[in-house]
This record gives sequence, structure tokens and C-alpha cells, in this order.
Amino acid sequence: MRKLGKQPYSASKKDLLYRNYRGSNLPPVPKSFGHQGLVANWGMLGNDTVGDCVIAGADHATMLWNAEGGRQVSFTTANALADYSAITGYNPNVPDSDQGTNIRQALLYQQTTGMVDSAGNRHKIGAFLALDINNMDEILEALYLFGVVKIGIQLPASADSQFDTGQPWTVVENSQIIGGHDVEIVDYDGMWLYVVTWGKVQQVSVDFFKAYCDEAWAILSLEMLNGKGLSPEGFNLAQLQADLNALVSIPNGPPTYYLSLGSSASSAPVNSNVTVTAILLENNEPMLGAEIDVMVTKQNSVYVHNLKSDATGRATLAVTSSTAETVQIKAMANPQGIEQMQTIDIAFTE
Repeated sequence: MRKLGKQPYSASKKDLLYRNYRGSNLPPVPKSFGHQGLVANWGMLGNDTVGDCVIAGADHATMLWNAEGGRQVSFTTANALADYSAITGYNPNVPDSDQGTNIRQALLYQQTTGMVDSAGNRHKIGAFLALDINNMDEILEALYLFGVVKIGIQLPASADSQFDTGQPWTVVENSQIIGGHDVEIVDYDGMWLYVVTWGKVQQVSVDFFKAYCDEAWAILSLEMLNGKGLSPEGFNLAQLQADLNALVSIPNGPPTYYLSLGSSASSAPVNSNVTVTAILLENNEPMLGAEIDVMVTKQNSVYVHNLKSDATGRATLAVTSSTAETVQIKAMANPQGIEQMQTIDIAFTE
């Protein structure tokens, strides 16, 4: 059994764009490259029973980065599900809370909290940058430099069948989309991409990528560096990380803010509780004790909740409805007079 679990992608003006940072002195991309052979057992990590593909993908990427840096780390289903719960509010005792993950929200969690491994250690990432899915040269360059490219795809039914029979993912005309899925690109042989999904390495055609990918991310991880501070390809990732930190934080300048809003489910039965989580970041770090106003509009009435973020930087609220309706959740914050606002909808059904 296999599950999907990538929530819909929406572009954000706050995302760092890879194309705006590309330098002219980057090394040329070879015809083939990758290090998938450094990991012997990727593991399903719960994605056979729940839609935690985004979290399993983050763990897979962490395994590869550490292997490239000469270290071995392991993850278990329990670790993956713990992070899935922390990010989305998933509760194993409430099946309807298994609603998948927004990739950007998961990346923010990786950056501020980190993925937990089987030894209880947390693995954080640095900056993450949105890639142009229509620019294959950019995708391959990011893969070569950073070891992994995280992508979201709208998976066709044909891919499910091809996986079962050990065939590459290729485009099959008129195949129905069955849902959103997260996979990590880890290799390229000059013709085929190779992604990690459902505990295995899957061959993927470039045409398949172009047809079904709807988001892609370059992720900076210092864990891929060797003792000399270089990536396996000799790229000085540490310097780029420092430059990006300077770009994001703007030393001696005004702080930057980002308000993230998510829920444990986009739809739920009436009278059930859906956990809504808001996170306010200052210079990419969670703000503790931040004041966040959450407005819940239901049954033609507006309820305002004045919340403060806890020790993890999160403010949470349980939302329910006794009637079938779409409830709008709006979060607002105003740090130093800089307005932040995010809105989501939750559909309650009979």
C-alpha cells in the first residue's frame, strides 16, 4: 500500500528565487552525476499507511546529505510520524487528520526545528529557494550543487502502475491525476532523472517531470559538506549559506517577517476539531510570544482569538463547526507596524 500527501502549491512573493541568486562563476554541470548509491536502505517511513510523503522526503534528503558528508543517520516510521504530527497536527487516533503537508510549511519546519532521527538528533536546513520548473537547466544545476532537489508532482494513475511493475515514470496520455506527491530528485544520468519515493529509487523521464511537476525547491544543507567545508563536487556551499543568511537577515537593517498559516485538515466532518497553526518568523527565526490575531468566520459570524506564540514559535487553535459549511481562517500580525496576513479555508461536511 502507498499513500500520497502533498497539499496544493501556491506561489509566494516571499520565496527566495534561485534564478535571482545564480552567479556567473558556478561550476559547469556534467552530463551525469549523483550519489544515490551512498544510501543502501531508504525506508518507507510511514508513507505506506499515511500521507506523510513530504516528511519522508525530507528524511530521505537528510540521509543522503549526511552520507555525502561521510556520516550515517537513520530514520524510523515513528520519527517521521512525530514530525508529521508536529507540522500538520496529524493525530493517529483521528484518521481524518491525515491530510498531507504543504511543502513550504514543511521546509520552514526543517529550517527552524529540524527533522528528528532515530537517535533523537535534529537536522536543520539553511535557506531554501524556489526553482523555475520550466527551466530544466536550472533544475539540474541545483541538483548538482546541492545534492537533492525537492519536487511536488501531480501524480497520474499511470505512474502508480509503472512503479508496481518496475517501469520508469513516463507520460501516458489521458492518465487521470490521483493526487499530489512529494519526491526527491537525487541523480541524473544524462537522460533520466532518479527520485526517491516509497522507499525506493524510481527512474523518471524528463518529459514526465515537465508534464507533472508543479513545484521544485533547492535546499541548502551544511550536512553534505566534508571536513574541508566543500560539497562532494567541490562547491563552497558554506560561503553561499553565509551569503544567503546575510541576504535574508539584512544585518544592521530592518528585520523581515513571514507569517505561516496551516491546518491539520482542509476538510473534515461536522463537529470534529481541526487544528490551525500560525507561525510568525522574524529573519527566518520563530518569534516567541508573538501576538497573532486569528479570525474565524463561520455561520455568518466572526470570532476573533488573540493568541501568543509558544516556546516553539507556534500559536494553535482548534476549529469546529456544527453545520456543513466552509469556515474561513484569517491570521494577522503586525510586528513593528509591518502587516502580515494569511488566509485558509476548511470545509466541514456532513
